[in-house]
Amino acid sequence: MASGVPAVNLLPCRIRFATDKYLRPGLPRLRLRLRRKRPYHQCDLPRSLQLRNKRCFRTGQVTFVYRQLSVSSNVFSCNLILLAGTQTLGVFGFGQIGRRVAAMAHDGFGMKILAFDPFCKPESVPDYVALVSNRDEIFDNADFITLHMAATAENKHGIGAREFARMKKTACLINTARGSLVDEAALIEALRAGEIAGAGLDATEPEPADAASPLFRMENVIMTPHCGGSTKESKSRSSLGAAKGCDEVLTGKPITSPVL
Repeated sequence: MASGVPAVNLLPCRIRFATDKYLRPGLPRLRLRLRRKRPYHQCDLPRSLQLRNKRCFRTGQVTFVYRQLSVSSNVFSCNLILLAGTQTLGVFGFGQIGRRVAAMAHDGFGMKILAFDPFCKPESVPDYVALVSNRDEIFDNADFITLHMAATAENKHGIGAREFARMKKTACLINTARGSLVDEAALIEALRAGEIAGAGLDATEPEPADAASPLFRMENVIMTPHCGGSTKESKSRSSLGAAKGCDEVLTGKPITSPVL
């Protein structure tokens, strides 16, 4: 793929197969591979540490849209679900997006907030958020569960039949992160059996979703094709942020949004 262009130092990528497996052999001078979003699962991070090449990600440009999608996905119908101050939101992944979703749910709807993130420092958590050390506390108590984690080998299908069995029958799952976080077969069964009330999915496995998937025919499911953040404004901001990241790396300035 990259043969014939060995002098490339910087490569903006919009394609899924632009990974180290394909790029590194043909681009020995590559210093920066840039993506406008956060596809950590498409990066060989240990290999990158060894090679010391830099990757700059602009993480904040689609945050507002995704947090709006997470909150709006809570509403399936006026008769089925009503957000209220007595309800609890469980947030998995308390990074930039997770924090903003929590803030909107707390400030806008008066919801109680539970969060699970093993990498989060307790002193960085707002007073209105209860940071739990056991993720089962969220499955047991949350009325809505929203996912904002990177996909890793360790958390693949980390939400499955066991977790759905613990959830309230009136609870809903919202996934605007990565499809592999959820065991989709177990989700379908939980929705059919009434173990949970509904699901809002911007991410599926596989992606794009199989057209024959029962999820498309379920009245208690809302699906979007992982494009919740694709607005004209967010694309413009992310492009400008990407250009800024390129300038920072190539001119030796401090990197605003590094992964490594």
